Amino acid sequence: MLVINIAKIATLKIIVVHAPTSASDDEEIERFYDKLEEIVRRKSTFTIILGDFNAKLGEREGSEQYIGNFGLGKRNERGRRLADFAESAKLYVMNSFFTRNPGSCCTWRSPNDTTRNGIDYVLTDKRRLVTDVAVISESAVSVLSDHRLLRAKVAFDFQAKERIRRKAFYPEKPRQFAPDLFFQPFRDEKWDISDSDINMDYYHLIKKLEKCKAAAAVNVVKQPRNRLCDATIDLLRKRRRRAAKGSTGLE
Repeated sequence: MLVINIAKIATLKIIVVHAPTSASDDEEIERFYDKLEEIVRRKSTFTIILGDFNAKLGEREGSEQYIGNFGLGKRNERGRRLADFAESAKLYVMNSFFTRNPGSCCTWRSPNDTTRNGIDYVLTDKRRLVTDVAVISESAVSVLSDHRLLRAKVAFDFQAKERIRRKAFYPEKPRQFAPDLFFQPFRDEKWDISDSDINMDYYHLIKKLEKCKAAAAVNVVKQPRNRLCDATIDLLRKRRRRAAKGSTGLE
């Protein structure tokens, strides 16, 4: 993992991965994703993950939000695990958001060149951060590998960085939870659960709860702070009343 400071107001976390091959058992795959999730949770402004996931992702399925419509091939079991990880960690698989000729999308080929797949990916938590993902032609660069070089173009949004700076100096107003406002959208939501995909059910459950929580967040009214105790304030009031009557309280 590499962390880069950007203009003193943001950090870019770059994670390079190599997932276990398809011959590995499920326990090894789960250990890989557990470790990756732990690293992703470490605080940074921007996150980019790139490398060989040994997974065929294919196109977006169902209500997925972090997979695009331009994935290569048909999704396999490892691809489903990658999709589950991307959706739960809210990471965009950027390869799938840019349209390309299928022949120019493959990032790996077998030694005899009979099989070609796209198994290398670029993921990020900020979709606008990555402006393009493309495979570099072997005529342009040779890496002496069965993998083809994958390039991602990154462009930082300086307006976004300014918003980050302002947020640091001017934090958001405190908000408090209003139970009455929570239960109204909670009752209106549909809480149906299907038996087909427990991961997607969990994802949609969290989304709905976050929506209800946002509806119940209200600004905290800041109360004026008195530096004097109530007894002192009461004495000052009496003093003002006496002064209004022309009495100093000294006679």
